[in-house]
Amino acid sequence: MTLRISLALKRKQIVDLVLELQKFIENYQVKPYVSRKREIDILCYTNLFFPPVIGILFVMCFFDNFEEIREEFKPDVLEYCTQHSLEERILILLFTFAYTLHFYVTSLLCITMFITIFEVYENALKQMLMETYKLLRKNISLRNLANASELILEAQKMHQKIEDVLSFSIFLAYVLVFVNFLNLVSVNTMTTTSPSIQFRAVACTLIFFWTTSSFIKLTLTGSKLIDICDLWKFLQKEIVRNCSRRRIKNQDQLTYFLLFLEESNVDLAFTGWGIFRLDRSLLLTISEALVSYSVLVATV
Repeated sequence: MTLRISLALKRKQIVDLVLELQKFIENYQVKPYVSRKREIDILCYTNLFFPPVIGILFVMCFFDNFEEIREEFKPDVLEYCTQHSLEERILILLFTFAYTLHFYVTSLLCITMFITIFEVYENALKQMLMETYKLLRKNISLRNLANASELILEAQKMHQKIEDVLSFSIFLAYVLVFVNFLNLVSVNTMTTTSPSIQFRAVACTLIFFWTTSSFIKLTLTGSKLIDICDLWKFLQKEIVRNCSRRRIKNQDQLTYFLLFLEESNVDLAFTGWGIFRLDRSLLLTISEALVSYSVLVATV
C-alpha cells in the first residue's frame, strides 16, 4: 500500500521523468533508439494475469475443504449467498482475482516500470560512452572534448533525476520483500495443521517466491549501471594510452584533455533512498538477512 501511495504522489514527476529520459535519448544517443515495447508488453501482461490466475487455481484446489477455509474470506461479503454454494464459490473466485490484482499485481507492475526505466537509461548511457570512446580515440580535439564533457554531464543529471523520483519507492519495494518473508515465516511456524493454516502457508509461499523473482531481476538490472561505470574507467585508460602514443604537442589541448579526465569520472549507481546500492552483492546481503531471521524465528 505504501509503495503504491508513494508512486501515486509522484505520478506527475514520473511522467515528466519519462519524457525527459526520452528527450535525453533523442538528443545524445548517436544510434537510433530500438523500441522494446513488445518485450515490455509481454512482461506487463505476465505480471497482470499470471498472479490472479494462479490465485484462482490455488483457491479452487482447496474447495474440497471449503467449509474449513471459508473463514479466510470476509464473511460480510459472503453473507447474502450462504445458501447458494455455487454463487458463493464464484464470488470467492472474483474476490481472489480482485485481491491479487490490488495487492500484488500493482506492485509487480511498479517494479516492471523501474526495470524498464533502468534498462533504457543504461543502454543509452553505454552506447553514448562507447561512441565517445571511439570519437576521442580518433581525434582529441577541443570540440570532441567539449561534446564528451557535455554528454557525461547530462548523463549524470539524468541519473540524479531518476534517483530523486524513484529511489524512495525502490526502498519501499525492497521492504516489501522482508514483509512477505516475515509473513511466510510467521505462518510456517504455527504448529496447527488445519486446512486454513495450510491455505495461508501455501499462499504466502507463492507470493514470496513470485515477488522475490521480480526483486532479483530489479537488482540485476540496477547493477548493470555499475558495470557500465567500470567499463568507462577501462575506456578512459585506453584513451590515455592512445594519446600517449600520439604525443600531444598543443599545450591547450593537453590541458583540456587532463581536465576532461578529471571531470569525466563516472561513478553512478541506483540506490534505495541512498541507503543501499543496487548491485549483485545486495542479493547476498538480503539472503544473509533472510537466513538470519529464519534461524532467529525458528529458535524462539
